[in-house]
Amino acid sequence: MWGCRATTDAQLNSHFRLRPVSQPRISIVQQQPPLATPEPLLAAPVSPPHRRRNQRSATITSVALLVSCVLLGLTACGERIEDTHPDRWVSQRQAIFKDFTRTLEPIGMMARERKPFDATEFTKAAQALQSLGHRPWPLFPADSNYPPTKALPQVWAEPAEFEQAQLAFRESLLGLVQAAQVGTLEAARPAVEDVQQKCKTCHDGFRRP
Repeated sequence: MWGCRATTDAQLNSHFRLRPVSQPRISIVQQQPPLATPEPLLAAPVSPPHRRRNQRSATITSVALLVSCVLLGLTACGERIEDTHPDRWVSQRQAIFKDFTRTLEPIGMMARERKPFDATEFTKAAQALQSLGHRPWPLFPADSNYPPTKALPQVWAEPAEFEQAQLAFRESLLGLVQAAQVGTLEAARPAVEDVQQKCKTCHDGFRRP
């Protein structure tokens, strides 16, 4: 009617069919615990300039004192005791033994082949050592056992043994002069070794280290 086409109930039902309403999807999100707020970094305390200068000065002063103590200690250790005896027995004989050591050293190097063998130099040294070998013994009188001597009391307590050591020493020097007359390293080497051994024997028995 009124130009409209008739519509059946089935068509109406098809057109106006109720459709199920979709339910909204609810996502369950686990709550994360709140992140801890990092503690602020504390800057190292800065000393005022005047305090830094004082600390530096204190360090320098400590080092200077330490060095001074070390130097004073070394000086004290290196102090020499003076020979105050009127006759200076100790200083006289020590000077002779030092001359002996200085003269023996070059020919000792020749004997060990650390220095070229020179027959002329060897002969002069051997003769000088023989002359020096007689000189120190009268400088051990009874009143010469005082600082700075390194002689042991056995020098005066055992005079016979001390004299025997002197004799063996002088005999070794005579053998050194005779080896020098041969003029070869083969003859010189055992003679030098004999002198050195006699020196050591005397030192072991009658001298402090």
